[in-house]
Amino acid sequence: LMSSRIDFFYYAFRNILLVSAPLLVITALILSSLHSSATNSANDNLSLSIPISCSLSATVSPGEEHTISMVAGTYENEIGKTTINTTCNDPNGYVVYAIGNTRNSEGSNVLYPTSTISDTYSIPTGTNTSGDTSQWAMKLTVINSGAYTPTIDNGYTSYSLVPNSWLKVVHKDPGTTDVTKNSAFTTTYAIYLEGSQPAGVYNGQVKYVMLHPSTAPHPTDTIEHAFALAGKTKLILKTDGTVVSESSPEAEDIPVGDIVGRYYKMQDMETSICEASSLVDEQNTTQLIDTRDNKTYWVTKLQDGHCWMTQNLNLNLSHEIALTSENTDLNTYDVNVGKSYYDGYSIDNNVISWIPSSTTIGFMNATVSNWVNSKNLPYSANKIDSAEVGHTSLGNWYNWSAAIASNNSSFVDNTLNNISQNPKNSICPRNWRLPTVSNQSAAVIGSTNEMDRLNYLYNDNNSNSDAGLIVSPLYLAKSGRVSNATITYGTSGFYQSSTSRSGIYSWFFMLNSSSAGSRADFSGSGDIIRSAGFSIRCIAR
Repeated sequence: LMSSRIDFFYYAFRNILLVSAPLLVITALILSSLHSSATNSANDNLSLSIPISCSLSATVSPGEEHTISMVAGTYENEIGKTTINTTCNDPNGYVVYAIGNTRNSEGSNVLYPTSTISDTYSIPTGTNTSGDTSQWAMKLTVINSGAYTPTIDNGYTSYSLVPNSWLKVVHKDPGTTDVTKNSAFTTTYAIYLEGSQPAGVYNGQVKYVMLHPSTAPHPTDTIEHAFALAGKTKLILKTDGTVVSESSPEAEDIPVGDIVGRYYKMQDMETSICEASSLVDEQNTTQLIDTRDNKTYWVTKLQDGHCWMTQNLNLNLSHEIALTSENTDLNTYDVNVGKSYYDGYSIDNNVISWIPSSTTIGFMNATVSNWVNSKNLPYSANKIDSAEVGHTSLGNWYNWSAAIASNNSSFVDNTLNNISQNPKNSICPRNWRLPTVSNQSAAVIGSTNEMDRLNYLYNDNNSNSDAGLIVSPLYLAKSGRVSNATITYGTSGFYQSSTSRSGIYSWFFMLNSSSAGSRADFSGSGDIIRSAGFSIRCIAR
């Protein structure tokens, strides 16, 4: 067997907390005169302010370094031991997050070989102790220190994958603390090498940060980081299409070869998560999973300050499956718009359910069989033979009734001048919505003319070209439309909005090589009405 030497060095720990010297503030009330009358009194108040002081440091004892020499085809655990000491006088406790940080790239959690060996032989994280794939994993162990013992989170009491996004791994519950008394935990590693692993030096890193609830929010750089700091849990997507929560006991036993990826949920997006994320465009792109069908979508925070899907929605409609307000953008009823708004809806224990009145129409060619030009039936079509993936995926085409998650769109009148009257529901995932078209200038910061705002920011407000829209970071596909039972794609893109115009039209965004902008018809063509099927990009609420 070929001998391999692996050096694992423990990366920097970062304390982001503000620490200041104790401050004693004394306030005295000075009276200009005192009288002997019993009705006179004075208060001399003293106020003591003790600032929060928290820190995190790492100690590696001699002989406990994360460095080992192994023979290929073997398994080793308890590799090295780093003691992580924490001190914090915040009575609200603290939280420690971890992330893989190989080659100074946050989110990278593989052991990379030196430059003399191809990256093809890099070692991913996993928990197998044998097999055809080299793997490594990490484990945290509490050092018992009585009342100040922290809690290990997310399964790291046993060997688990190094997180590829910020993940809570340790916390201290609220309660009176003594800053002079430390709490601590250790980190160790396990490695399995397949028999054909080349000899050489392989390096990996893990980074930790400590936060505590009483401080201002940590300046979050990415959407992934913001999800982690919000305490959200990822789903593990398996190769058979099913998902398992990372926090479930079952997650520890999934072979790495059965894992497609780990994703935060679309439905867990919150306004505060997008707002806390500071980077934009390709510096802040990630994939989230839609729990309705376990399909994943690229999302990005854009220069308009909103978080957008940067690939087309691909949810298939079915009259056999009820969508609910727990997974879909179903928000409210409006008693002022008439009974048609209620068609297809039900409420059970404050959960709104909507059952579309049509099935998804799949097709293998340019003709969509059974497509009906109706604004009263929610139809969608899907190009099931499409080879495009990710940003370039054409996704589904939805008529406007399907887009606004209604079995009848005829009740909605022109809302361009008052988008507060736009339909409140959509086919988007929960906590996401359709973009709006309005009469507000796209040049205005925060404009409610939202897709035109993107054209203003990324395409120089050009109404005669789509050059800046079809590339990174928007990737607006020329996914075409379905109308008169025929699909046309490849030359133009049509994207639904929540804004209506008159009884048969709705506003949409169109782009091709000679035009870009919002409109309610297409060169006077009568088939571009609410019954036509367009693409959908959702925007976080």
